[in-house]
Amino acid sequence: MTGNRKIGDALSEQYHATFDPTSEPGSAAVVSSLSEATDTDPDEIESIESVVDPIVFDALIRRQRRPIRLSFVYHEHHVTVDTGGEIWIRNSETAGQSEFECSFDADEAPSHEVVRAIAAVKGAEPTGVDPLYDFIDPDALDAMFDGTIETGERDIRVSFRFENLEIEVSGDGRITVCPTTAVA
Repeated sequence: MTGNRKIGDALSEQYHATFDPTSEPGSAAVVSSLSEATDTDPDEIESIESVVDPIVFDALIRRQRRPIRLSFVYHEHHVTVDTGGEIWIRNSETAGQSEFECSFDADEAPSHEVVRAIAAVKGAEPTGVDPLYDFIDPDALDAMFDGTIETGERDIRVSFRFENLEIEVSGDGRITVCPTTAVA
């Protein structure tokens, strides 16, 4: 794993690190990166299990079929990890703008609600949307938000691309769908 600029350096308010998701669990890389970024002993950082299920998290990060990013607040820092082995750690979150936003209840499967949100944006029926499993493992997505982790407030976000859309599912029950901007 390699990292750069600790949080709070005069030149950077963001810490960036890389790791190999095929040989290092993403959850371990997050703890190590956060420890390095904040000059905090890893034993003094709260357990990552208090924020995400590390088994499900590692399974989502290892899946490299399509790019996926997971974001969550951990040890008072905003952490984003992607399936390409990149970790970004920031002191605070920035507000984003969305094209379409909806919410789901704790008793609803997030994967089903994602399909409904995509269908709403595309003006189609949910059955007319490409299969979600071509872009992300729906069972793992549902497991990430299944409520089995006993935490007060779950500030977890999973984001991934679906065709020309950027999808973000939040632990507070929000789904955001934004069109991606084309790069020439």
